Amino acid sequence: MDDWRSRARCYSMGTLLKTAKRCDVLTDVAFAVGPDENLQIFKAHRLIMACGSPVFQKILYGQSYVNFSGVIRLQYVNPLAFQYMIDCLYDEDPVFPDLTVASEVYKVAIRFEANRVKMLAERFLRHAITSKSVFFILEFAIENGLLNLKERCLKSMLPILYCILTSDNFATSSLETAKTILDKIRNKCSKIQYLSLMAIGNWKKRNKRYPENGVKYLLKCVNFDKVELWNFNDFISRYSNILTKSEALEITKYLLSPDRFKLPEWCTPDASYCGISDAPAVLRDSSDEDSELRNNFSVMDSSGLTKILVSPMNSIPGLFPPNI
Repeated sequence: MDDWRSRARCYSMGTLLKTAKRCDVLTDVAFAVGPDENLQIFKAHRLIMACGSPVFQKILYGQSYVNFSGVIRLQYVNPLAFQYMIDCLYDEDPVFPDLTVASEVYKVAIRFEANRVKMLAERFLRHAITSKSVFFILEFAIENGLLNLKERCLKSMLPILYCILTSDNFATSSLETAKTILDKIRNKCSKIQYLSLMAIGNWKKRNKRYPENGVKYLLKCVNFDKVELWNFNDFISRYSNILTKSEALEITKYLLSPDRFKLPEWCTPDASYCGISDAPAVLRDSSDEDSELRNNFSVMDSSGLTKILVSPMNSIPGLFPPNI
């Protein structure tokens, strides 16, 4: 009789568990993931899933699961990301195919509170930073509050600031991403401040998704103490619609005589944006995916127990092999 254990590379417990999942041996839970037109079934071991995620622990070992034979329906979860999340729970060193998959796995791991999976996905992104990928990873880091990853991205940008500030990626980046970069280089030389001004002008020209005065949120990141008057005049001549004549005049007078004149109040680093100190929280669009998750992935009801254990497991042909 063929023993499935012989298919394992070694007899360590971790390797045996991965082999058991791959051979569909002793699996005792199934997940139906994705929309109906792209439904995928993933089988796993309850104990492994519960150990890797407190959310799965509540689902799989809560009162609603007792003596239940069924699949867990996750309609609004990315099937590929879910598959890699399971692989992470079984594998100590998973390999993600690309940045997009790693970022999606991280988002799914957040929902299931799978901290180890989050760590593995973040580690992959950290080592994948290049001049081409840095904007994607930086925006992801900002969106998800990954401070170490954000700082690593910013550090990698410093040697190539000219390319960064003149790139299409900057011109089409989110408000918070642009501000994060400009804040990082605020104390750089006058040439960099000039490049910052021009980058802001190009950003304003290319970005239509933010309020008109969103550009002022970026201008306050520029260190006008290091801006040369002729550079500012060049900026105004190229992007004449960004500032009013009175605003441009105020800044010009400050550049001529900073001891006698002051910058406009909105132009100082401590100024609020539209009366609110944290602009991104106001401007960031709500995620449709998160709304779908709240509506359709109700993990716990009022008593803290799952409501998503549905279809009988045996109703799906071939879901489990005989005698297992």
